Amino acid sequence: MTGSPAQAVVTPAYNTEAYLAETIRSVVPQLGPQDELVVMDDGSTDGTRALLAAAPARVRVLSQ
Repeated sequence: MTGSPAQAVVTPAYNTEAYLAETIRSVVPQLGPQDELVVMDDGSTDGTRALLAAAPARVRVLSQ
C-alpha cells in the first residue's frame, strides 16, 4: 500500500441548515485526495436534508 491512508472528518447534524453549508465549505477544501466528510444527520426536520442532497461527492451522508 502506498501513500497516506484515507481519513474522515465526522460531524453530527440535527436541524443544522443554518450552519452546515459553511461547515462543508470550510472542511472540503482541507481534505486530502482520499479523505471525506461524513455528515451524520440525526433526523433533521429543517432544510438540512435538502442541503446535504446537493453536497459535493466528497461528502457522505448517513441518515437516521
